[in-house]
Amino acid sequence: MQMLPYNHRSYITKLALIFSVMLLSFPAATTAETSRTSSIEGTRAQTVKPSKERRVPAISEHLYRQLQKAQKFLDENETDKASLLLENALASRRLNNYERAVIWQMKSSIAYNNNDVPATIAAYETILSFRDSIPVQQEIASLYSLAQLYFAEEDFQAARKTTEKWQAMPKPEPSAAEYQFQAQLYYTLNHYATALTHIDALLTKAALNDALKIQESWYQLKLSSHWEMGDLTEVKNSLEYMVQRWPSTRYWTQLAATHRELGNIETTYSVTEAAYRQGWLNDDEAQLLQVARIRMARETPIRCAWVLEQAFVNARVAKTPENMRMLGQCYLQAGEYEKALSPMATAASLDPDSAALRRLGQLYLQLDKLELAGSAFQQAAQLLDPFETKQKQKIFTLLMLQAQVQIELEQFAKAQDILGEAKATAAKKAQFTALKRWQRYLNAEEARHRLLTG
Repeated sequence: MQMLPYNHRSYITKLALIFSVMLLSFPAATTAETSRTSSIEGTRAQTVKPSKERRVPAISEHLYRQLQKAQKFLDENETDKASLLLENALASRRLNNYERAVIWQMKSSIAYNNNDVPATIAAYETILSFRDSIPVQQEIASLYSLAQLYFAEEDFQAARKTTEKWQAMPKPEPSAAEYQFQAQLYYTLNHYATALTHIDALLTKAALNDALKIQESWYQLKLSSHWEMGDLTEVKNSLEYMVQRWPSTRYWTQLAATHRELGNIETTYSVTEAAYRQGWLNDDEAQLLQVARIRMARETPIRCAWVLEQAFVNARVAKTPENMRMLGQCYLQAGEYEKALSPMATAASLDPDSAALRRLGQLYLQLDKLELAGSAFQQAAQLLDPFETKQKQKIFTLLMLQAQVQIELEQFAKAQDILGEAKATAAKKAQFTALKRWQRYLNAEEARHRLLTG
């Protein structure tokens, strides 16, 4: 079974929205100041104490006004002016570390808006170099943003180390986005068990919160993690949920394949049938052919033929020799010999093959189409190598069938010639015995014909 891995690149594209929110929001210097308009106001607050161990320096009135002016430039999309103002502010020797961190916070926002992720990373690393002078909440937010940026740049080891620092910080239970990010990070690092602890925690969180809607991407990550760990039972359980919640051709076919891997062959058939009846396999040629084979295996050959006929009409399955032969076999096993004739003849004409022509000749013989049967047997014999032992034996059988046809057509001289050819290819005692029997039958039929025709 082929299981598609969870695509971390598609997840990375979703990080832009998260970053844009984080990078444009300045952590408040006090817990009371939390609104968007107070982001700079918070930086000018007097010395605060977010935790017993950390005191945050004050921000000067002069820098506060500069930050306000820089923010106004940003709001007016005058990024260059904002950048120049911030660089000039950084040049001051009077800045304390918290003031420098606030300036670098704004510079990180500018860098990210300019799609300069390396510069954004450098800005956050600089902010964290002042961690002893910034609020704890700013440090937590900076670590998380930096981890995401490393991940976006595919520096997964740096993302892991930064995430572990963030995890060690005192904070509330992770949000849904934070759980998913951690799960994705550890999945990308091939730490599938750890990824599952985060995705399962996320699913538990959603189960306890009606406002949190379970996302398909969460289950895709869960599914891929179980698959990578070789836990087929959990793969099956995940897929059974997914086909109900987000039905698709891929999930149905993966569920069928998983049951096959687990040895549940009958369940595999049932799942495939269910997917077909619901229309999920209509655009997948391989799966439609599989449905046909399943119906043959389940001894419902006429239903096998219905699947193929409809697929051919709707141009969902190519009319290849192999597929046409399958349709013919379906009809043959269903006892529909006349309906089997056209697809088998088409298959033989598209890809002349000795075995296919022999089966076609036998079908013609069954339907009493003797001339066509003789022609098919003759063509089948001509495709074989009389100097190769096994093929020489097949030639003998085909010659005997031709002789049978000619006897039925009362073409006794032709039948005699064909039996002569067969004798020249015979090598086994059983073949000579068969020749004698057919020779007696030919003589008897020829005598009977002379008697009846006078």
